[in-house]
Amino acid sequence: LDVMGLVHDQLEPKTNNRKKRQSGPNIAYCILQGVIIGSDPLDTNCIDRPLTCDRSFPYRSISGWCNHDDTANRGQGSTMNPFRRFMGAAKYDDGFNSVRRLSANGGQLPSTREISNKIFAEASIPSFDPVYNHMFMQYGQWVAHDVVFTPGAVGTNGVSLDCSQCESANITSNCAPIEVPDDDTYFPTRTANGRKACVRLTRAINGQTGLGPRAKINQNSHFLDLSQVYGNTDCVAKELRTFRDGQMIMFTNQGYTLPPKAGNDSNCQSQKTNPQFLCFTAGDIRNSLQPGLIPLHTIYLKQHNKWASQIRQLRPTWSDNLVYHEARRLLVAMYQLHIYEDYLPKVIGKQLMAQFDLNPGQLRNLYDPRVDPSISAEFGTAAFRFGHSQARRDLPRSNNNNVSVGAFVDLGAHTFYTDPLYDRSATVFHMAQGMVNSPALSVDRQFSFPMRNQIFEIRGRKASGVDLPAVNVQRAREMGVQGYNEVRTKIRGLSRANSFDDLSRDMDAANIQLLKNTYASVDDIDLYVGLLMERRTDPTALLGPTGGTIIADQFASWKKGDRFFFESNSNAGGLTRAEYNAIRAFTFSQLICENTDGMVMVQQDIFEHNARKVRCSSFRPFPMASILF
Repeated sequence: LDVMGLVHDQLEPKTNNRKKRQSGPNIAYCILQGVIIGSDPLDTNCIDRPLTCDRSFPYRSISGWCNHDDTANRGQGSTMNPFRRFMGAAKYDDGFNSVRRLSANGGQLPSTREISNKIFAEASIPSFDPVYNHMFMQYGQWVAHDVVFTPGAVGTNGVSLDCSQCESANITSNCAPIEVPDDDTYFPTRTANGRKACVRLTRAINGQTGLGPRAKINQNSHFLDLSQVYGNTDCVAKELRTFRDGQMIMFTNQGYTLPPKAGNDSNCQSQKTNPQFLCFTAGDIRNSLQPGLIPLHTIYLKQHNKWASQIRQLRPTWSDNLVYHEARRLLVAMYQLHIYEDYLPKVIGKQLMAQFDLNPGQLRNLYDPRVDPSISAEFGTAAFRFGHSQARRDLPRSNNNNVSVGAFVDLGAHTFYTDPLYDRSATVFHMAQGMVNSPALSVDRQFSFPMRNQIFEIRGRKASGVDLPAVNVQRAREMGVQGYNEVRTKIRGLSRANSFDDLSRDMDAANIQLLKNTYASVDDIDLYVGLLMERRTDPTALLGPTGGTIIADQFASWKKGDRFFFESNSNAGGLTRAEYNAIRAFTFSQLICENTDGMVMVQQDIFEHNARKVRCSSFRPFPMASILF
């Protein structure tokens, strides 16, 4: 989801090579522990980009700077660096900046709200996934919030732009409002003064500093590094720490654990109606976007503090900073494993996992400094937004016996509303269990009503929100992403479709007819639309081959382009064999079990709502004492 804001990054100081301390802490390393890694919590300088990078530094920076250790690419993939283009070239109407609005036949492309009404409307009977649960959908958003955050353009002196009026696109090129069709049944079709009505959308900030087409910036680091937990700049990271024993701040006065409260979050709608219901502080400001995110924020926060406590107990002479970064290093490694082993194969299927060498297997020399690990625009604006179609109307809450606890949480009424998270009788952990035990919607072209009409809607103000799939399509247009026909042709080696009927090998006849009724030309089909309508060619995948290939390419670039990838043994902070084996044995189900209060049984495969359940007590404790150097 697109939430606006700008931040910068800071790289921490250096330390000695961790590879030299396999049998115990290096003496020189211990001497440095009082100053290692930004030890001054009052330092607010967030822009520190050293000209050289030290390969012996054993921890990834918060911002991702120096993940690539060569001089030319040391900032590649770091905070506030641009998206790459999978297709190589951008597609703007003027070749440089203008939002794509022209049809291949010379007319106008349909409004993305019109596309949403015709193609993305909710089915009369929702199609629930027979296998995957709501936690699977939620985890996809969790990963997306780690790696993608598109900051919006601002006006003079940083003032927010008002892009809610259709005319705003004529006033500034940084607005891309979405026209509401005349037959719309939810959003007003006319403004109070009788003008054409639009759904608001601010364009992504222009990161082009020289000649060439408009480039878009990613505010987060591009790596799988749990920035949604730890932050994307050193300043953000410091706000989340206690600076004692490697711990991060938690809120426990509720009787159960939550992330720390945020007292000045202008996005927090529940705080405006009741000051008791504050939103939360985390590495990503979208943490309170919808209530289903907070269980995951809490689970990872608790696991960090648990491991930090164990490390501190075993190594009482270590500094707060050293304990913090050791716990972070292990948690990020576990997080990456769970993505590649449990989540990704379900999305792209076994065929692409094998083709792109994505299956976890062993420690090896993976890092290739020639690989660009940056997020591709096609991944960030289209392919990895597939999970929006899985979001239900409501978030269930249940106990260990799968009995509902409290009312379902209506997604349309809880964008930046946190009141359900303060319910002592139906806690955040009942929400986690509800997501595990309840099916998600199927991945297809049909979206739940709240996703199409009520995201960011303020309670009591109908149509004050946006249409998320329409925003997704418009976001790709304004970021210069090429259309579906061009993308499928290039990445799959297919001949270009000259007519809608040429798509018959990729889509069902009913979907092709919908496209004919919506677009004037096969070349007009937006990438996001085409990806969701593709027929699956791998029965083990949720997506068709075009979307699957874009996603596979991205995860392959992380596997080879992330110097600190959990299976790469070519960096100073790489996992030892003992650490790797311990991480491999710590399943995502165990992570959920150990950090969800009152959970007794859990699915062996955490993402399958009908999977065989095992007792939480059956999991072996993480062997910190035997792996700590």
